[in-house]
Amino acid sequence: MVHGFVRQFAFGVVIVNARHSRVIDLTVSRSAGTGIILFKSSRNRLIRNSARANGLQLDQGGIALNRSHHNLVKRNALGANGDLGLFMEKSDHNHIRKNRMRRNPEGGIIAEGDGNVFSRNRIVRNGGGILITKITKHGAVGNVVRRNYVRGSRGGGISVDNLPKRTLISRNHVVGSGRDGIKIGGRTTKLVANRAVRNDGDGIDVESRTTKLTRNSARRNADLGIEAVRGVIDGGGNKASGNGDPRQCTNIACR
Repeated sequence: MVHGFVRQFAFGVVIVNARHSRVIDLTVSRSAGTGIILFKSSRNRLIRNSARANGLQLDQGGIALNRSHHNLVKRNALGANGDLGLFMEKSDHNHIRKNRMRRNPEGGIIAEGDGNVFSRNRIVRNGGGILITKITKHGAVGNVVRRNYVRGSRGGGISVDNLPKRTLISRNHVVGSGRDGIKIGGRTTKLVANRAVRNDGDGIDVESRTTKLTRNSARRNADLGIEAVRGVIDGGGNKASGNGDPRQCTNIACR
């Protein structure tokens, strides 16, 4: 499927049990449910599509992947949908790259799965930014969140919740979130060279002792720059300044 418009259907584009399909340069809008759905489909490409104002009647989103693996979702614009920009459930080894998500009321991305990579996405003024979580008993292991720009989320910016394992959060810029900029509740998470600026809670809030923090920067956040539980792994080079709590950091060294 290449080029064209899909408007006002129950669901915009639904791909089931498919491999090597291409969905490119489509505009999908005002579907009652989700705009573009991959279900039990692998090695497909969704590139340069616009999914806007979908799911307003059924509280759904722009793009959804369910039990779908090794797909590329790149350079799509997902805006003002009823729920999320992108929702992923039981989906592994997908690459979510250079997408733009704006004004989705629940969040930009909520994802469950193993080995997914979320890189260089621009996520602005959504309900939340990026949430890596376990929704079902399916795993949430070895995901990578790197070089994303998350701004103006009403909730948190980037969150790892409900015990995902071995997540790498690297070189993201999170600014102006309504809660914590980055919040970590997963196991063996690595936080490397992230920037958290002007968030309404902590810049970085770490609730898991198995997290390692290295070269992160937290400035001008409303509460602490980095709030970490006892026993976290200090990789060194973390910085915090101008935050609301004069301690700047807890249980970790900051310059």
